[in-house]
Amino acid sequence: MTTYPIQTARGVANRAMCLGTLLKRYGLEQGMNSIDDLPEKIRDGWHREHEGIHQHLRQWCAEEKLLDYFSSNERLLVDAKLGDWQQLDLAMVKWRGESLGMMLWALGVVDVPYYDTQFMNESLLEPLDLMNPTIDFMWQADLIEPDFIHQARDLAEIWHWRAQITEQQKRGDAPLEGKTFDDEIKRVAHDVYVTGNLPELIDGDFPVLGKAYAALSDEEFEKIGAIAKERHYALNWLCKLSDDWDNIPLEIDVK
Repeated sequence: MTTYPIQTARGVANRAMCLGTLLKRYGLEQGMNSIDDLPEKIRDGWHREHEGIHQHLRQWCAEEKLLDYFSSNERLLVDAKLGDWQQLDLAMVKWRGESLGMMLWALGVVDVPYYDTQFMNESLLEPLDLMNPTIDFMWQADLIEPDFIHQARDLAEIWHWRAQITEQQKRGDAPLEGKTFDDEIKRVAHDVYVTGNLPELIDGDFPVLGKAYAALSDEEFEKIGAIAKERHYALNWLCKLSDDWDNIPLEIDVK
C-alpha cells in the first residue's frame, strides 16, 4: 500500500458541495433537454420552474462562498445559461456521482458500492442539503482513517487497470514481451482476491455482474470502466496527486 498526504476534511467537504451542485444542475439540464417532448401548454411553466431553481442554486453558491472552490472548467458550467450545456458536458458530469460518492465515503457519510454498481445520485445529494446553509455539513466534516483512503485508491487503480486491459485487447494491442493479457489478469486478480478485495474469482478474472469481467458486453464494459475511472480520479485527488481538479493524473502502475 502506497501512502499519500490526504486533503483536509474541509477541502473534501467543499469539493463534495461543488460536485453536488453540478449534479443538481445536471438534473436541470436533463429537464431542459426534454422540454420539447412536453405539451405546448405546459412548456412555459416547466421552463420557469427550472430557471427558478437554477437561479436559486447559483445564488446559494454565491451566498455560501462556494464559487471559489469550483475548478476552472466547473465554473464555466456553473456560469453557463440553463440549457447551454453541450453533450460532452452532460456526459462528463453524468459520472461525477462516483466522485461525489468517494468524497462522502471519505467523510464517513456513505458506503461504497461494489465496482459493478453506481452510486445513486439522489441518495448522495440528500446529506448535502443543497440550497440550505452549509454550516452544519462543514462543521461536522471529519475524514476516515488515511489508511482506508490509501487502500481504496490502490483498489480503484487496479479496477481502472482491468478496464484498460480490455481496452487494449479491443484495440488489438500486443501485451508486454513474454507475457499474455490473460496471464496478467489472472495474476492480478488472484493477488486482489487474496487481500480480500474481491469476493471470488470467476475463470480467474474479476467478478462483475455475476460473471467474469472478460464476458462483459460492450455496454456493460462502458459502465464498469467509467465507474473505475471516476473513482480512481476522485481518490487521486483525495490523495493529493494533484490539487487541480481539472487535471488529476491517472497513470497506472499495477505490479
